[in-house]
Amino acid sequence: MIEKMKYINLMGSISDLDRVVEMYISKAEIQLEYTSKELVAGKDLMPFLYINPYAGVLKTAERIYKMSGFQALPKTDINKDVAINYINAVSVKIDELSNELNRLRQKRDSYVYIIETMKPFSDLDFDIRAIKDFEYIKYNFGKMPYVSFKQFEAYIYHNPEILFEFGRNDKEYIWGVYFVSDFSVDKVDSVFSSLHFEKIDIPMSIEGEDLHGSPMSICNKYVQKLAVIEAEISEKEKIMMAKADNDVNNIIDKQKIAEAYVKISEMHRNHDIRKFAAKTRNEYYIFVGWMTENEAKRFQNQVSEDEKVVFIIEEDNDAIVSIPPTKLKNSPLVRPFEFFVKMYGLPTYGEIEPTSFIALTYTLLFGIMFGDIGQGAVISILGLFLSRVKKMALGSIMFIIGISAMIFGVLFGSVFGVEITPLLLNPGHPDNINTLLIGAIAIGVTLVVTTMIFNIVSSLKRGKKIEVLFDPNGFAGLTLYGSVIAIALLVLFKGISVPFVAIIVLVAILLLIGLRHILVDRIKGHKAKHKESIGILAFETFIEMFETVLSYFTNTVSFVRVGAFALSHASLMGVVRMLAGEETGALSIPVMIAGNIIVLGLEGLIVGIQVLRIEFYEVFSRFYEGKGREFIPFKKNVK
Repeated sequence: MIEKMKYINLMGSISDLDRVVEMYISKAEIQLEYTSKELVAGKDLMPFLYINPYAGVLKTAERIYKMSGFQALPKTDINKDVAINYINAVSVKIDELSNELNRLRQKRDSYVYIIETMKPFSDLDFDIRAIKDFEYIKYNFGKMPYVSFKQFEAYIYHNPEILFEFGRNDKEYIWGVYFVSDFSVDKVDSVFSSLHFEKIDIPMSIEGEDLHGSPMSICNKYVQKLAVIEAEISEKEKIMMAKADNDVNNIIDKQKIAEAYVKISEMHRNHDIRKFAAKTRNEYYIFVGWMTENEAKRFQNQVSEDEKVVFIIEEDNDAIVSIPPTKLKNSPLVRPFEFFVKMYGLPTYGEIEPTSFIALTYTLLFGIMFGDIGQGAVISILGLFLSRVKKMALGSIMFIIGISAMIFGVLFGSVFGVEITPLLLNPGHPDNINTLLIGAIAIGVTLVVTTMIFNIVSSLKRGKKIEVLFDPNGFAGLTLYGSVIAIALLVLFKGISVPFVAIIVLVAILLLIGLRHILVDRIKGHKAKHKESIGILAFETFIEMFETVLSYFTNTVSFVRVGAFALSHASLMGVVRMLAGEETGALSIPVMIAGNIIVLGLEGLIVGIQVLRIEFYEVFSRFYEGKGREFIPFKKNVK
């Protein structure tokens, strides 16, 4: 299931901000959003412009901590001033021994600066040195917020004086360089400034050497140089730390270094929280973000008696900009299968959460396709080892599906490929082949119908009441698919001929599905988006109808693999028994062990992948989008 989320506001005096962060926010499960982007209507809100005062000492503490070789990050209540003073004292003692090391670090920092500066422009294919000699053309490298891009496009397409070369972009910024004649530079600079274009100074030389080539070639060159110098620094740090252990034992305390590093990291993180806040002109801060309903209530009770803190839980505010993040909450038995759900994509808030469904279906299908008591036990034991010792998420899944394989091993009568009396049927017996394949199809039909129902429920919850009427996985699709299955069963088992009127009705429903986009637009009163000729529209509708019928058929037939793999597993173990000398009456133990290892390793992996394919393509594709964003509390998000 998905935990219910609440949008919250936290306000107070800026003078009290550090206390609130340390006492409340740093310990709460809260995903902060950028307040200045969320509260777009607030004209008096300003972002915090600050320099983190702990950035320098954190860098020093991290360097010393890595040099110390201490692996743990202990909990500590060390005083912040004690932590800073101790790190500075150790740094002084170490730096006294490291003039050469400092020189190498400076060179490394310059290489890093070159790489980080050039990287956003690595798509630009020209020698940056060549542009320095331009006499009548001015240029500026930089970046602009993505939100300003539309305004930028509107301006540049009507101003031929400007040449803009795009670099790279991400979710927040677009990098590039613009060229303009020196006659228009002032006007153009003003326009780009209004678009929040941040100029970036591109270095043209380093250590007295001019930089030549494209940004990409410069990056590649200095990445190689950086790797060489990093290795040299690491080696010298080891030598220096060994010397420091001998020369300044009264100063070096690896446990205390780790505690100081943890404390300074915490201080840096708590101060860095300001980037999420906005401040008012009367010196108040505002945080906004998301909390689970239970956590929001707990937090509200915690700050209720604090007169310096204002905490508000929003109730269905239409002005909220960000969509709620998704936090899954499942029982310990189902929780391991969140691994598969996250592989596909987290559900959006309000969407049907499929973890329990995939846990049930994946476990059931794997057991059917790989039913064996002994091999299932091996999978469970291996999964338990991977889960408990290696802390692998897949290990818990293996433990559960191994138990399923054991249960179906009892039903199918198989222990390490040796046949025993089955409680249900023997997959290897010729008389059971049709039963297995028909059963697999029945499972497929059940899952397809179930996922269609899920899609209907999910669509109604998200307000898609019109769309779901004509959707291939909505009411029309469910009616069509269910009717075809019912007719097929009547024809096969009752010998009833299909009435002509039934065919007409099915074709009419299929036509509604093919024309669903036009029908939805008409019912909603939207202007027609399709202006093609009647012939083109008819052809597109036919393709839609054909694709719908084909998908129903292929998705259903695809489940034959469930029965086929059950048969395959029984057949493979039959071959192993034959090679082990079953006909002689005495099985060769080494051959049986080798055969079980091969079948367990190869077929077990293939079956696991095939079941996952069924889940993703035949099941999820009918009702699940998986476009949600994960709930990441601030204390886990910021390092």
